[in-house]
Amino acid sequence: MDEKPQEVKVFILFILVEIGTPIPCEIIAAIAEQDEYNVQLVLDEWVEYLKLLNIEGEYCYSIYHASFLDFLKDKRVLDSKRKLFQEVNQRIAEYLVQKMA
Repeated sequence: MDEKPQEVKVFILFILVEIGTPIPCEIIAAIAEQDEYNVQLVLDEWVEYLKLLNIEGEYCYSIYHASFLDFLKDKRVLDSKRKLFQEVNQRIAEYLVQKMA
């Protein structure tokens, strides 16, 4: 992915919004097609907005509170009609198909 840093951040945010349940950095990185270290830097930057859970020894991230998630979904930057949003959904689907195969 050769996107600008801000677009990568929005892509990661879209993933968190769409998945809606706790997800490890490794999977976020795989879906975003980004280096795990770079994704972790973004997640660390947003630490006050994310819930960090230890699930079976793996750290997973989700949006901190449902009302914050609703707030994000109402924002124009997260408009589901955006091409980037559609790309996130496509990558999530491809990731899941690949893992099921």
